[in-house]
Amino acid sequence: MIVNRAQLSEILGVSLPTIDARVAKGMPIKEKGSKGTPAQFDTVDVIQWMVEGSAPEASVDAPEAFNSPKELSRRKLQAETEKAELELAEKKGLIVFVDDVAEVVGDAQATTRTGLLNLPRRVTPLVLGETDSDVVEGILTDEIDQLIQELHTEFSNEYEALRG
Repeated sequence: MIVNRAQLSEILGVSLPTIDARVAKGMPIKEKGSKGTPAQFDTVDVIQWMVEGSAPEASVDAPEAFNSPKELSRRKLQAETEKAELELAEKKGLIVFVDDVAEVVGDAQATTRTGLLNLPRRVTPLVLGETDSDVVEGILTDEIDQLIQELHTEFSNEYEALRG
């Protein structure tokens, strides 16, 4: 999802200065802002960047600085903060797990396939012997509308359940 800086701060549950600090540390920006045009962020890229770890890599020249008690404490606090921000975003229903989405999409595909394959069986008795093409078209349209409504209702319920 493409969002602006303010939306990203709300999604992540952090302040605007925190977003700016993360940008300075290399957080990906889809498009830099300019006068009157806000910066744009791709939430997928941002979350991937966060998951991969935005802490600087250990330096070959100064491994002791990377593993100093102060640096370890800073990294631990940063990890705890990011974990809390992700948990908050999940509780707000702003993020979902890929496995959950894949399951819903798989269910949608199976249900849609079944509904479409059953359509001829449901419609045949209704149009059998009918010679008026307008009547046949109306019956088909009604059946397709009914199938679409059933699919919408089923997946609206699954979506709400997924959001918790």
